[in-house]
Amino acid sequence: MPRQFIIPDKAKCLGCCTCLAACMLTHREEGAVPCPRLFLTPTAQGSVPLQCRQCDQAPCAEVCPVHAFEVQGEVVVLNEKKCVGCGICVLACPIGCIEIQAARQTAATGITLTTSILLPLTRSEQDEKKMRKIAVKCDMCYFRPEGPACVKVCPTEALRLVDEEDIRFWNLQRRQAYASSIGFQGAAE
Repeated sequence: MPRQFIIPDKAKCLGCCTCLAACMLTHREEGAVPCPRLFLTPTAQGSVPLQCRQCDQAPCAEVCPVHAFEVQGEVVVLNEKKCVGCGICVLACPIGCIEIQAARQTAATGITLTTSILLPLTRSEQDEKKMRKIAVKCDMCYFRPEGPACVKVCPTEALRLVDEEDIRFWNLQRRQAYASSIGFQGAAE
């Protein structure tokens, strides 16, 4: 099975945040940290959603001291129960799509609430609020048979699930267009 990942089309993105809401709700229902695993990034032409590219080498998994990342099929999945929130994976991610969240834990239900944290929680804050730091990243909704929730709900189809075959096809089209533009008559393969 070719590796899959999600690519955005910034020309189609409205910045409506429907993808963020779907991601958060889907993961909350699964019992994971209830926060989006993609990031809406402003650009000069509008906004564009970004998420993990499921790297072949998975630098996040290579540097994790507690081995909280696992490759399941073609997806790099973070085991939130193993994560200690050290943030090394954040530094290793080549596109910046891992974030540390502060999650409140309860004995009965596990993780219930998150807030994005920019500063580390002190030990007294962790004890007082029963909070712990956890990394979050896109896992392609690997637990959903119908695929990633963000792709399914996007009203403009700005998010697309692609695989390596799609990339090869687009590269071939570009090579052929370039060959035609310079007047080359042979096959561009």
